[in-house]
Amino acid sequence: MIDESWDQPGRIAAAKLSKTIGPTAVNDFQFSYSANRITISPSNPALQQKLNDAMPTFFPLSGKRYGDMGPSTWFDAGWGGGHMPSVSTISPWQNAQDLYTWQDDFSIVKSRHTLKFGAIYSRNSKNEQTPNQEFPGVFGVVGYNGCSGKVVAGQCANTSGNTTNYDVADMLLKNMAWSSNEATSVTTNDIRWRNTEFYAADTFRMTSRFTVVYGVRYSLLPNPYFNDDLYTSFNPIAYNPAATDQTCNGLLYSPALKTNPCAAAGHPGGMPGPNRALWNNNNHTFAPRLSMAYDPTGKGKWAIRVGAGQFFNRDRLCALQIGGTNPPFVGNFGSSNGRFLDSVAQPGACAQPATARASGHQVLVVRPAIRCPTVGSTT
Repeated sequence: MIDESWDQPGRIAAAKLSKTIGPTAVNDFQFSYSANRITISPSNPALQQKLNDAMPTFFPLSGKRYGDMGPSTWFDAGWGGGHMPSVSTISPWQNAQDLYTWQDDFSIVKSRHTLKFGAIYSRNSKNEQTPNQEFPGVFGVVGYNGCSGKVVAGQCANTSGNTTNYDVADMLLKNMAWSSNEATSVTTNDIRWRNTEFYAADTFRMTSRFTVVYGVRYSLLPNPYFNDDLYTSFNPIAYNPAATDQTCNGLLYSPALKTNPCAAAGHPGGMPGPNRALWNNNNHTFAPRLSMAYDPTGKGKWAIRVGAGQFFNRDRLCALQIGGTNPPFVGNFGSSNGRFLDSVAQPGACAQPATARASGHQVLVVRPAIRCPTVGSTT
């Protein structure tokens, strides 16, 4: 690991207003704000620049976010068959998250009932830089001239793999190809999401020894989206099996873009999604709860309690973040024949022309009818 410095400040502020309404009711209103930042800075930027300049890139430096000062060429821990150390860093890197929450709770006592009603609303944002490789990642030897064990006329005469079987030696040989990938640039995913929830509950003291608590919560948790709408995701409904060589085949894009970004970039394929989140929302998230408590002796020494309930929550954001690295917004290079460390010349074993080297891409896959995570709990 190349040395890097981490700065992770966090701030939170909250204000609460309580109001007693007569002898039996009270209302609480609260606002809270949470700010979290992660900034990773290179401790040796000159070394990173030297590594980046030493290995030619497929994509031009002018399109890379940090020029030649970005996260350096990455040598994976297994790249030397365990004989060489891992060399990597993701700096410079930033992540910022802001959470704004408004909550109101009202309770009132009516005879043997304690009634509670409430609502909570939050607006949230997360601007996180993608950790994709702006400069080449190196993951292991492929073989001399890209020969990976397959016979290629005029280039690969046998299936031996064309290596020395010792990666340190392979590293020193000219025209030895290595498994590698590279992205045109790193991006920042500006994810936004909103939560709106309502609840009602009643604590019913039926007798001095038996109490029932029942209620329901409605959670409106629409799927998150990118604020700039510059992302895509794979969905089978947009996939054409007869067009497997199309970069945007099977990809949905945000309808807020108005025009097809794939077509604008010169790529066939692409279809508008159902909404800015690119997947359908589940608006039927009612979660009932029921519990009971019984004091067998009436002396308050011990109690028997049972309960059951359903709870909804939001899934992690990491799956959505990958969509920002999808076509047509970020280009990705990859080749089964590998690449040379000191040149972007095409290895002789490649059966396709050099222009095919930058056609590879990765895609985020999302189930068409994904639902909010839900948990059923009994005690």
